[in-house]
Amino acid sequence: SSQQTQPSSNSKMTREEEEQPSFTAGTPVVDVESTKQFKRWNDFTEFLKRPLLRGLVFVAKTSATYPLYTIISCISFSLFISVVGMATNYELETDGNVLWTPVPSLPVKHGDWVASEESGFPTPPRPVQVILHRSGNDVLGMAGANRVFDIVDLIRTTDGYGDLCALYDDVSKECPIVSVTRFWPGHNRTLFREEVKTDEEAIYAMSNLTFANGEPVSRPTIFGFPVPNLSKNLTNAKLPIEDVLLESAQSYFVQLELPPNPLLAEPYELDLTNNLFDLKDKWERDGTGWVIELNTQRSFDDELTRGISEDIPLMVVAFILMGTFCAVTLGKCHKVKSQALLGVGAVVTII
Repeated sequence: SSQQTQPSSNSKMTREEEEQPSFTAGTPVVDVESTKQFKRWNDFTEFLKRPLLRGLVFVAKTSATYPLYTIISCISFSLFISVVGMATNYELETDGNVLWTPVPSLPVKHGDWVASEESGFPTPPRPVQVILHRSGNDVLGMAGANRVFDIVDLIRTTDGYGDLCALYDDVSKECPIVSVTRFWPGHNRTLFREEVKTDEEAIYAMSNLTFANGEPVSRPTIFGFPVPNLSKNLTNAKLPIEDVLLESAQSYFVQLELPPNPLLAEPYELDLTNNLFDLKDKWERDGTGWVIELNTQRSFDDELTRGISEDIPLMVVAFILMGTFCAVTLGKCHKVKSQALLGVGAVVTII
């Protein structure tokens, strides 16, 4: 019949369905292309592995046959490489901008551009700031002013000051110094001793709102935490001096500006730092409580270098401790099974 000769609609298959591969349940799907790529990668790694394994086997056999020579050779080679590295491209970096600033970064690029000739900005002077205090106690008076004069005199008499400051003024050979000594013309200590005989006279002179040359005074630049008579108005420079007297201050500031010439400024800064530290030690020994704090443009680098130099002996101590630990841990009372020298060699290699 016609119904028997015509195929059922459910048994009809499209051309796409006929082309699709048939899978039996439980049969794994194999990606032929991925398998070929994996095989090529495996062959490549095996090819690289063969010389490495041969070299490792050779080193292992040599080390087992000549253990003492191997350890001595490793230690000697490590020390040789260290010496060669320090003698060629080794550099102790202490610049804070390089150590702590991400490089390259936008602030570094901006700083480099500002410092370049293209920007047109003048090179800023090298600042030196000295702080004189008594651990928070009041410093106003003759004694404090005298010690500020000691600091200023030390700054002006340190070797190299005249040659360096000639870049500012080739006649006077003086650099700008801002401190309470400017209340007397030219930081004149003799004039200070002639005019000031008591603490009250010293406070009266240092409470002026203008320096000896008529320049307005900015008290926060020469005093730390100055406390004036709060009942008076300090905005009028024509007020009588009695109305603007200082009641107390916790420190004196000495601000020095050096020409931006590192070749001349850095040696002077180093000599000045050493001289001020000597004066600091002298005052600390006299028991009066006066303390000098110093900050220069090279202070960070100097302190970091000094810290590294002082920590170098710790490397020797660390080597002894680590070497002893490895020798005790890996060592045995057997000339073959003992691995004490191996542990010491590993420590030398790491250091």
